[in-house]
Amino acid sequence: MIQDIAIEQLDIHPQNVRKVYTDIDELAESIKARGVMQNLTVVPNPDKKDHYLVVIGNRRLTAARKAGLKTMPCSVVEMTEKEQISTMLLENMQRSDLSVSEQAQGFQLMLDLGETETTIAEKTGFSKSTVRHRLNLAKLDQEMLTNREENKDFQLTLTDLYELEKVQDVEKRNEILKTAASSREIAWKAKQAVKEEKIKKNAQIVFEMLEEKGVKVAPKKAKEERWTGKWKEITNIDLSRWEDQTKINLQDTKDQLYYYQYYDRIYVVKKVIQKSKKKTEQEKKTEQEKKTEKIKENKRKITEILKRMRRERNDFIKELVSGKITIPKEVDVKETGWKIMINRITDGGSVAHMNAVYGFYGIENAYEAKEEEKERIEKEFAEISQEKQMLILLTRTAEPYEATDYYGHYEKGMKCLRDFYRLLQQMGFSFRSLEELKILNGTHELYTQETEDEH
Repeated sequence: MIQDIAIEQLDIHPQNVRKVYTDIDELAESIKARGVMQNLTVVPNPDKKDHYLVVIGNRRLTAARKAGLKTMPCSVVEMTEKEQISTMLLENMQRSDLSVSEQAQGFQLMLDLGETETTIAEKTGFSKSTVRHRLNLAKLDQEMLTNREENKDFQLTLTDLYELEKVQDVEKRNEILKTAASSREIAWKAKQAVKEEKIKKNAQIVFEMLEEKGVKVAPKKAKEERWTGKWKEITNIDLSRWEDQTKINLQDTKDQLYYYQYYDRIYVVKKVIQKSKKKTEQEKKTEQEKKTEKIKENKRKITEILKRMRRERNDFIKELVSGKITIPKEVDVKETGWKIMINRITDGGSVAHMNAVYGFYGIENAYEAKEEEKERIEKEFAEISQEKQMLILLTRTAEPYEATDYYGHYEKGMKCLRDFYRLLQQMGFSFRSLEELKILNGTHELYTQETEDEH
């Protein structure tokens, strides 16, 4: 039975998933002109005498209040709390203007009421995949998620949020959501976090497998002496790419093997037995010879760090080239990029040619590439914008052949590499360690500090 109820006796249901109502002004004008065309569905408010909670029609109630109506046609029904919530959820879920966070909270509430992913999908008309995605989003900090949704400058997308889902650690997800400067940066940081999680997980598996094989944790000096010839590398495992979790190939040796982790790789080594030398031979080594050996060792370490830095920035630029990260409008890649390449020329280098392009796509020597590979790469390269072409060329052009001179000093030619990183930072790139920054700006302790005159 339909009855008119005073509007001040009608209350917005506290469990309604919809928190924001759109087009209220337009609906209010329509109600002024034509009245309420559809009755509300209400239940008695257990906390207020002669008051009712609106189960269906909360948006109409909001508009009616704005239109100045005194009463509303209502159908008073009896429902359990679960039935009320379920009815509101289903009604709202069938509307297309619910925000992602509202959908996520609604699905989670249905799950809490005893529904399953399957029944939620059946009742709401969403796919099971969408339901699963939304339930994962419900684990995020909802206040922060809503804030990002409402920020038009942030331009939050579901695609980027789906990348965030891949991060297993929920606290890490919330940290990324909070600290990212844009939606695209969410995806970038999420991919880095997934990579770190994979490295950590694989490291634990490898540690256990090696210890089962009798391989011991290497003493600290093994890592420090890796370039001295005192330790021989048996194998190394790239934790970011390791997929075969069934075996680790070790040489058939009776020597005691040791392992240590260095960034994203695990190295298996053995101690090299040094041939005894006469004391007189050791005494022949001058202090300068020892310094030279140390310089060579440090140069090798610097080169290894630079290779890691190169992989990280290439990953970032691949995101930019693919369009997964948007180049900020205020960043002038062309102007800055050309300055970097001109500086490289004046520093004694040369502008990168097509070999740089092939190298970026995984082929180090263009002459060894198959014709179909050449055609594919050249076609892909030709179809991207000049800005993105320039970024690919800069991956090689801005990289010095050596980070140090003969004496181990910081190489002045690093200026172009510093400029390149400044450009990438403007687009959202960040260093993963302080060590990389020190290598770049010349403050790392590995660099020789004395002047050339002292040699």
